Amino acid sequence: MLVSSAVRKGTVKLDAYSWFHLTKTLGPGDLFEADHPFFKYLHRGLRKNDNSTPPSDNLPSLPLHVSTCLTAAFLAGKACWLNFRAGTKSYEQYLYMAGKQMVKVEKLHEESPRLLLESAGGMQQWCEDLTLKMKWNSHTPLVELPALMMSRSRFGEIIGQLERLDLEKLTQTITALTNDEEGSIALARCLKAPAAQGEMRFYAKSGDCWDLQTVHFLNNDHINWLIRFSAKPEEDWLIATPTPRDQFQDMLHMWFRQPPEARAETRVESLAESR
Repeated sequence: MLVSSAVRKGTVKLDAYSWFHLTKTLGPGDLFEADHPFFKYLHRGLRKNDNSTPPSDNLPSLPLHVSTCLTAAFLAGKACWLNFRAGTKSYEQYLYMAGKQMVKVEKLHEESPRLLLESAGGMQQWCEDLTLKMKWNSHTPLVELPALMMSRSRFGEIIGQLERLDLEKLTQTITALTNDEEGSIALARCLKAPAAQGEMRFYAKSGDCWDLQTVHFLNNDHINWLIRFSAKPEEDWLIATPTPRDQFQDMLHMWFRQPPEARAETRVESLAESR
């Protein structure tokens, strides 16, 4: 269901299927043809074997603040999908710009496709609040540790064996890939005992298509890692960069602030490159 957090303006509750099909009513005609990220986010909450379509006359009339926010989500030129775990809590959110406001659609429970729609306030404040929720600490050194470069496929194999490798063996394996023992020790410790970890997908409208950039992050009490990797199957590289909290906040703020057509100058991966 959709739940609007604007209590004074009224709360709207819809079951997942009505919520999904409501997008067909409010969204622009090319919503589905353009592989819209908001559509894909909503579709994740539905069971694949259920093709029921509620009659349009059964869909409720939405308060203006809700329909306005949803329409803005369809028309937004930039959006960010987040999926991460911090401590024992899991989060899945879709964020987009509505004017100068960040608007968030959040999945509330893994067992239920219930969604929360709310304004996240100003962009700068949202960036700060998000980094705190992600447990992005302020202890990461700015220049002491360089970025680690390695094979993406080999790193994936290591992650698959993570439970079977002790810290010493994990460090040795990563060092063999990077030739950097100090950085490999820090990365291995973070992999073994992360305070938070997850994925961020950045979408920017480019003509009739959407550009997609994906980064992973990994944090513990001592260091933050921003991980970018090749998107093309024929390429096999991965770069893990120690990233201070302030730099990560600036990265988010800059990316959302720039218009979609400026994406070539502000690509997320350029901000995560080794210094």
